[in-house]
Amino acid sequence: MILTYLVIFLVSVAIMAGLAGSLFAKTATESAEHNLEIQAFTMASVVAHPWIARESGAVNPIILPGLQTLGSSFAQGTSSQFTVLNPQGNALATSLKIVPPNQRNQPEVEAALAGNVRHDVRFDPVTGQMMIYAAAPVEREVQVYGVVQLSLPLAQVTARTKKFWLSLGATALVAAVAAALAGWWLADQLVRPILRLCNAVSRLAAGDLDERVPTQGVAEIAQLATAFNHMAERIQAMLDSQRALVANAAHELRTPLTNIKLRAEALRNGALEDPTTTRRFVTGIESEADRLGRMAADLLALSRQDNMPSHHCEPVSLAALVPGVIDEMMLRAQKGNITFVQNVASGLPLLSADPAGLRTILVNLLDNALQYTVSGGAVTVTAQPAADQRSIVIQVTDTGGGIPTEDLPHIFERFYRADKARSRRMAVAGSGAGLGLAIVRGIVQEHNGTISAQSVPGQGTTITIVLPVRSDSPVEPERKSGASLVRVV
Repeated sequence: MILTYLVIFLVSVAIMAGLAGSLFAKTATESAEHNLEIQAFTMASVVAHPWIARESGAVNPIILPGLQTLGSSFAQGTSSQFTVLNPQGNALATSLKIVPPNQRNQPEVEAALAGNVRHDVRFDPVTGQMMIYAAAPVEREVQVYGVVQLSLPLAQVTARTKKFWLSLGATALVAAVAAALAGWWLADQLVRPILRLCNAVSRLAAGDLDERVPTQGVAEIAQLATAFNHMAERIQAMLDSQRALVANAAHELRTPLTNIKLRAEALRNGALEDPTTTRRFVTGIESEADRLGRMAADLLALSRQDNMPSHHCEPVSLAALVPGVIDEMMLRAQKGNITFVQNVASGLPLLSADPAGLRTILVNLLDNALQYTVSGGAVTVTAQPAADQRSIVIQVTDTGGGIPTEDLPHIFERFYRADKARSRRMAVAGSGAGLGLAIVRGIVQEHNGTISAQSVPGQGTTITIVLPVRSDSPVEPERKSGASLVRVV
């Protein structure tokens, strides 16, 4: 690119120099011709009075030596040659070393004899070079008595033109060198960061995740370097997360597999002879197998969230969805002697969301709440419009033991459990691997919502979800009472 612009610059300079040189040459030639005409007219005026002796126009022989001396002095003071011609075109006096032949038929002489001042450019066979000629009449009262002819070598004019061409060429050369140096510097400023970035990309592709590039150079290159560094950081974070996911999954899978293997070995080594022990071990194997199945389902859900976020949205009524999920979890709550409290506001807007995703959110939150709520406790599900009427607030509150303050910021991370041993021991519907809340957070983020947790140790935990409502979302029909639905089951 820089080379292309440099070539364009050089061609432009060459064209401009050619035009300027041609204009200078033409102007210099025209100026020399005009000056020579002025000199011829002036000299004709000088010699007119002493030359004319009488009315007949006869030349006074006495003044001829004076004309010769005048011509010689004029030639020494200027670069022109001086010649005085009679009306027949013959030389009367001249500063030339060789007396020129008859000039009667030359264009400028004919014009002077007609009373005009004129110039001509032609080859002089005597001197062997191109000459500029100018002639003016020696006249009085419109009568021409002779002609003053001046000549100037054209080479003197072209010599000045050549000097101008040389100075113009030198200036163009200096400008070209300066442009080349500036282009080289600019190319270096552009190309070097790009080459450095290309090398960094190659090293990153080869597995060097710590590769970064300095954000230097022009603004666009610096922005590209910043984008590359951000991309490298994202890739490193994603790979670190993937490695952590694989390591945590392997660790979580090892425990149930070990339990299954130990029970199978015990059965093989003689436990089959004891029906009670056999039933207990088989039940344990089934439980661990179920747990592995739920963990695989959770891992599959996380993988789908990472690779294929859900974009299927349709109007969803929380007034219909919440009771349905509670009814599904009712048997488990009854076994644990836990009460469900449902509080859904009247006239909620219909959410534009993925129904399966919202159902997964409620199932996982109720599952966690049931796990950590002791017998005789309660789990409350609330759905109310936000104060700005632009979103719906969903809360699931339990009366369990709460979450320690130091663990609260991490409960939505994958494979994180505040009490690992207790989580595995109390895993009934879930996998017990710390994936449920991570799945919930992913679904909430897909719906452009927010999720947070508040907990007081010993009193319980509240998970709050805020989902935005589209401005054109329809509203659920209001109930006859016009109040919120409070249902205790």
